[in-house]
Amino acid sequence: MGKIDKGVHCMVKGCANVAVRSISINDLGPMSSKVERGSTRRVYLCAEHYKEWKKINRDRIKLERLRF
Repeated sequence: MGKIDKGVHCMVKGCANVAVRSISINDLGPMSSKVERGSTRRVYLCAEHYKEWKKINRDRIKLERLRF
């Protein structure tokens, strides 16, 4: 049972929604200024902020997939 199943909250400043996805802190990119940093290697995002992150990083993700 992971942290998301236990009910961890979104790590974006000012957001109190329950997290649905986690991403690596290295993959955060331009959203790093919005996220409260802790001593963790993962960042937990709610559905709304995950969708925003995915939209920002769409081109980078496509290029990564083409490499393989």
